[in-house]
Amino acid sequence: MIRALIHCPGPLSGTADIEFSFSGLKTAAVNVINNALKSGTELNLEDFCASFQNAVIESLISKIILAVNKTGVVNVTLSGGVAANSGLRKRLGIISASSGWNLYMPPAALCTDNAVMIAAAGYNSYHRGNISDLSLSPDPSWEIW
Repeated sequence: MIRALIHCPGPLSGTADIEFSFSGLKTAAVNVINNALKSGTELNLEDFCASFQNAVIESLISKIILAVNKTGVVNVTLSGGVAANSGLRKRLGIISASSGWNLYMPPAALCTDNAVMIAAAGYNSYHRGNISDLSLSPDPSWEIW
């Protein structure tokens, strides 16, 4: 059983742009799993998940620091589903306190993903007779009601 943290690359860690993409990290995670399966190595799920979470947190923190440094904005808000992550909340709290930022976070219980809202809008739209085939592409100007 693997008891050490698994190496997960930091997403877009080599760019000075304030952008987020986790596709490389997801690919690396799939490769770790596939390599363990092929070699018959038992992958410790807790270690793997902790490594993945750490890579995501470090990526988000580094991009937030980059954004603050580039813009000079010191009022930072963490919101949405990701704001419920206790590891991210703790690390960002420590960094913001030592850096003099104003960090605003709603209580973790109020940090939800908007997937439910999107699903509800789709459900209601479907029941109004709006049906599309798989060629449909999103348009941010669409009305949801």
